[in-house]
Amino acid sequence: MINAIDNFVAKYFMAPSNDKKFHDQHHINLATACILIEVMRSDHEITKVELETIREILSKNLKLSEEKANELIKLAEQQADRLTSYYPFTTLVNKNFGLEEKKEIMVNMWQVALSDHNLDKYEEHLIRKIAGLIYVPRDQLVASRRLACKRLGLDPDKQYRNL
Repeated sequence: MINAIDNFVAKYFMAPSNDKKFHDQHHINLATACILIEVMRSDHEITKVELETIREILSKNLKLSEEKANELIKLAEQQADRLTSYYPFTTLVNKNFGLEEKKEIMVNMWQVALSDHNLDKYEEHLIRKIAGLIYVPRDQLVASRRLACKRLGLDPDKQYRNL
């Protein structure tokens, strides 16, 4: 998998092979993309709107072209297929992100989960689990959900559950 990451970085960013900070950032980006992919997959129903939301988030937040975002999604999906633990991803986030950046990850996770206007219990469980693993306080978790609803044009007080 490391070779795939290095190939992605070399193909699109032409970073010097000895630039550790540059490569670390791309590993962090991959970790973020994997977390979003996991939210999308958690309800066992992958929708086009969820995938498009991930693409938009990656393009906007990481300033990637659609082609680069698609390649990062493909790489993240491959990594997620091999996932046995969230530890590698959450460790990268904890080592490299402050609370504001972690809150943005939470907003992004909520956006993916709510993009189809249905919040599945497995999506919510995963978001809450990741929040705990990256040490996001409960009040910030709630605030991030409200912000995600606002960005999606949804009522933050509605539950969005199809029971």
